[in-house]
Order: sequence, then structure tokens, then C-alpha cells
Amino acid sequence: MNEAIERMLSEYNVQTDTEAQHALREIVQEIALYGLWDGGFFKEAAFYGGTALRIFYSLDRFSEDMDFSLLAPNENFSFEKYRKKLTSALRDMGFSVDFEVNDSPNKNNIWSAFLKGNTLNQMMSIGIPETITGRIHSEQKLKVKIEVDVDPAPGFDTEFLPALNPIPHNVQVYDLRNLFTGKIHALLCREWGNRVKGRDWYDTVWYLQKKVSVHIPYLEAKMRQSGHWEGLKPLTETDILDRYREKAENLDIQKALADVEDFLKDPSAVRRVWSNQFFLKLARHFKFEN
Repeated sequence: MNEAIERMLSEYNVQTDTEAQHALREIVQEIALYGLWDGGFFKEAAFYGGTALRIFYSLDRFSEDMDFSLLAPNENFSFEKYRKKLTSALRDMGFSVDFEVNDSPNKNNIWSAFLKGNTLNQMMSIGIPETITGRIHSEQKLKVKIEVDVDPAPGFDTEFLPALNPIPHNVQVYDLRNLFTGKIHALLCREWGNRVKGRDWYDTVWYLQKKVSVHIPYLEAKMRQSGHWEGLKPLTETDILDRYREKAENLDIQKALADVEDFLKDPSAVRRVWSNQFFLKLARHFKFEN
């Protein structure tokens, strides 16, 4: 087995099929970060979102997608110059994946691509033990979505943090305050139709446990950009909490639980406590910065 992959796998205590899939996806994510760093991607972009929180700040749930933001708007952004280094890094570690690119950013100025491969074949090709490959269905597919915001709202802060796997390198990451602020924007403003993003609520509880503050100017910039705040009146703590309470009051708890449970080691921990009243009362724990 590749020594780096063996070391990375040793950090997981895989007990279920789902955990085996999450472990492999997370290893692919870390190798992808290394490839992007090697290609110079973090000179113009930063990592954010749930996977950034998981890898660099020890969020206790798994995450699927890799979200990045350019440091400044660039409508001519192209991922092509980074693609070779990313795929080379994966190939050097024994992975062979297809790279499917959507070259046109969507209406929210998000450029996207997918890394795809057959999960069992990938695991077997790099010699992963049968204790893990035996938990993967032969038809199961590995998929990692990569998104880049090519028109980011202004006002966020970043930091370079060290990553040790598969080889030591540095990744530019949103700081915790602005990661939380982006999460609050998603929780208050993102429209999912009938789908409820329970992971947003789970992460919000995590941030509040860590006593991370919401950065009001950055949240206002994001809300103005997305069309959720207009006019001359500045955004205030009261405005944010009023919107939060409305979301919490109308949250479909069962759908929220269904969304997050597969990403947790112990889903019963949230089943026992989540309720509309629980989230409503969390409002008192919010902290804000200007």
C-alpha cells in the first residue's frame, strides 16, 4: 500500500459502509488540496465551507464538496492550469479519476467540476485492506464536487494553515469568523425548496460552541450581493437574529436530521436534542463583530 495512504487511513476507525466511503472521499480531498497547492492555486484562491472546517478546524462531521473562493473577482478565471497538478497528485497516490468540468459559472458565479471514479476499483488499485474494501459495493461511485466562487463578496479574511497529508504543504483558508459568517448567510438566505440543509444547522451549533463571532460587515456584503439586503439601512444584530428566529421556528426538524445523519459518527446525539425550541433558544449565544 502507498505509505502516505496507509498513514492517512490509520486515522480512521471504519465501522460501517458509509464511514468507509467518507474516509476514502476525505483522503481524495486532502490529496486534491496538495495538488492545488503544488500548482499555485492558493495564490489566487482560498478554501472555505464544511470540508475546510472539517480538515483544518476539526469539525466532527464528514463533508462532501470542496468549496473555494477567488481572493478577488475574476470573470475570466480558468481552472485548466491547475487541473494537471491536481490529477497528477491523485495519480501519484494510486488514484485514477475522471475530471468533469463545467466551464461556465452558474447564475451565482460559481464555477464547478467533479472528480469521479469507481470507489471499489480505486481502493483495490492502491492496496487498501479488505476490511475497508469489503464494505464498499462494487457499483458505488466516488464523487467529489469542486466549486470556485469567481465573484466573491468583499470583506473576508484568510490565513495560511499547514496541511500534513499526503505531504506537508500550506493552504489558504478563510478564518473561522468569516467561515461562520458564510455559513450564517447560507442558513438565512439559501433557498433549497423542499430540501432542508441540516448540515448548516449542525455547523452553526459547532461554531456557537467555539464562541465564534459573526462578522456583520461581511454578512451584509454577502446579503447585498445575493439580493437579500437592500437600501441604505445597515445590517444590524437585531436584523440577523430576527431572520434566524424565523428560520428556526419554521425548520422541519425531521428533514434536517435526515440530511445530516449520514455525516455523523453518532446521529443519536442530535436526535435527542434537536427541536425548534432548541434552535430558537440558541439565538442568545450569538456573538457579533463589526
